[in-house]
Amino acid sequence: MKVKIFAILVLILILTASALNTHFVLKTIDTLTEAVEALPTDGTAEAAETLFSDYKKKEGFLSLTVSHNDLTDIESFFSETVGYLSVKDADGAQMAKSRLLDALTHLRRLSGVNISSVF
Repeated sequence: MKVKIFAILVLILILTASALNTHFVLKTIDTLTEAVEALPTDGTAEAAETLFSDYKKKEGFLSLTVSHNDLTDIESFFSETVGYLSVKDADGAQMAKSRLLDALTHLRRLSGVNISSVF
């Protein structure tokens, strides 16, 4: 009887931890997406650099449960956006920002609870 109770408690603990992790990952991705959407592509690179350093701080938490390939893609798109903004190329910055938003949207879709994230 004790084994069954222990198994049920472990199951509840795992489900709770998974739900909390999903909630915090999605909240982090939503925050990053909103900040990237508000990023001006005709300004200086300072705002993008600040956002990129904020992402680097959160990357450690995200890397616990998110694909490293997806995080690497996001990092390269951030670098590309910062690069375009530092040389004042608004068109290139807009394209890089669009790719970054697409990568964040893809990451959010995979991090949520759906059939494609399970398989």
